Amino acid sequence: MLRKSIKNLPKLHKLLISVLAGVLFVLFLLPSEPVNAYKNTPPPLEIGKRYSLDINTKNIEPPAVEETEEVSNRRSFEVKSGDNLAIIFKRAGLSPQETYRVSKAGEHAKKLLKMLPV
Repeated sequence: MLRKSIKNLPKLHKLLISVLAGVLFVLFLLPSEPVNAYKNTPPPLEIGKRYSLDINTKNIEPPAVEETEEVSNRRSFEVKSGDNLAIIFKRAGLSPQETYRVSKAGEHAKKLLKMLPV
């Protein structure tokens, strides 16, 4: 029914409707005011400048340290000249697969791989 009534309109009216729809579409895409993520934006920070930060430390208590089963099961091994991670882990009774998993465990594992006994 809508198609039929649009087909019956004169060409000038069809042209005006399409131009008006185009203008409204463009206006819809344009922002009405500058976009800002926050209402009260702080001033921009300068690169290389140090800023002070006030922190209230009066009510902060250090965390309680509890000895867990993991901590109580620790063992010590003497690292000798020429030792590497695989040799130390073998002494500790770990498998090569466990040694590999530890060596791929992230940033702290990289420190283990680079240790050089004196």
